Amino acid sequence: MIVTLKADFEVNDSACREATGKSLSEWLAALEARGTDGGRRDCIQWLYNEMGRGKDIWWPTTVWVEYERSQGIVNKTDGLAEGYNICVTKVVKASAQPSPRQERSAGWVATRLQKAPLTPMTVATPARGPSFDRVRTSD
Repeated sequence: MIVTLKADFEVNDSACREATGKSLSEWLAALEARGTDGGRRDCIQWLYNEMGRGKDIWWPTTVWVEYERSQGIVNKTDGLAEGYNICVTKVVKASAQPSPRQERSAGWVATRLQKAPLTPMTVATPARGPSFDRVRTSD
């Protein structure tokens, strides 16, 4: 399998400056000056806060990935670059209203759920914390 670091958008100084107010080079220098001892999550959170906590975490994450790339940081197990996300998206042109077929299906499922016996079932048992039981709620 070939994995490449390919961004959703153009990653360069001018695009970064337009989106965040600082160039990529400036963010990398600021990150270096701040220090990265807190780890990936802490650094991305810091970048997110510094960038104004907008609705998109794409640029803070991208700056961190570029920082790791510039430092040669790779995964110890497979040698691939750290910090990337594999994301598959698809845009479907469709009405927000359910089709008659979807309405019939939803009605059928709701009817069957109302008739289903309620049986306790352990869904998950975390190493620490409570277990979760199947619960039916009604409107």
